[in-house]
Formats: sequence, C-alpha cells, structure tokens
Amino acid sequence: MSTAALRGRLADDPVTVTDQHGGTAVRFTVVHVPRVYDRSEDRWINGEAVVVPVLAHGLLAERAARTLHAASRVMVIGGLRSCDGQTAIVASDLGVPLSAR
Repeated sequence: MSTAALRGRLADDPVTVTDQHGGTAVRFTVVHVPRVYDRSEDRWINGEAVVVPVLAHGLLAERAARTLHAASRVMVIGGLRSCDGQTAIVASDLGVPLSAR
C-alpha cells in the first residue's frame, strides 16, 4: 500500500461506524484546495479542489470522532486504498496543522 499525506478541511462531521470485525471505525471526507500560480494574471489563485475519503480504525477512530468536526483543519497520513473505484486514505496518523494559515 502506498503512503500519502494530505492536509485540508473536513467536508462534514465524521461518521462513526462498526467495522466488519466489530471494532470502531470513522469515515470522513477531506477537501484540499491547492494554491496555483496564474502566470497570465501574475498572482496566486485557488486550484481545483481535491476531495478524498478517509477511514480510520480503533483508538485513532475514537479520538477522531471526539476531536474533529465539519470544517476542522486536519493533516492525514496513511495508506492509499481503492474502494468502489475511488481512492481513499486509510489513516495511520491524524493531526491538526499548527501553521499560521
């Protein structure tokens, strides 16, 4: 499984579910809007939004469900997985970016 890192904001509140083994899992969607330089206008603009589903399990899922809410800023690190033709991240680590932006 390839590892990916993604920074963005939650599109909605996380949804807590029970996984196939009876454990806790949480699903949420992260939206990342990259900044791109527009040479014709000589300025930085918002690029096309990248929308990525995220899944976390166990203690990480429980902590995410208690901490994260719609519009929360988040940093996700995890493995890429294909689910129903869509690429998702199975989180191994979550954090809150502390940058000034």
